[in-house]
Amino acid sequence: MGQKPIIDRNELITALSIAVLAVVYLIAAVRLPIGTAANPGPGFIPIVVGLLLVICTGILLARSLSRKKWTAPEPAGTPEPTSNLRVFGIIFGTLAYPFALEWIGFLASTWAVTFFMLLLLKPKNWTSALVLAVFLSLSSFGVFSILLGVSFPFGFLDELIYRITTR
Repeated sequence: MGQKPIIDRNELITALSIAVLAVVYLIAAVRLPIGTAANPGPGFIPIVVGLLLVICTGILLARSLSRKKWTAPEPAGTPEPTSNLRVFGIIFGTLAYPFALEWIGFLASTWAVTFFMLLLLKPKNWTSALVLAVFLSLSSFGVFSILLGVSFPFGFLDELIYRITTR
């Protein structure tokens, strides 16, 4: 009796759920005024994000439909158990971020929460997490505050960088 390939149900259900979420998000984003690239409206970034989400979800869905598992169990090592501490740490970081944002400003709070969450995900070394957190916080500050003019709660560092870059 031959083995038949089967599609991983959990992966397919996840891909379909994300696809539905992506389409609903994009429909909601299209209702906002788009504006132009030079003068973006409130719907410009959500539409771009929605389109990217739909594209990425399409790729995930195609991969999950094309990847097949065999009915026979695959020999594998013991998987690393998921730590509930990491999950609760990321939830805590997400909930603490708005409070830190008001207290110490955008750059410091974004860096601290990002670095904390990256450490919870166990990077190969902490310096890569540090560099990535600095890059993400500075680039998001540059895009939103400097290029798009979005106002965030500023701390000392935010004010200093904003004044230097907008001269």
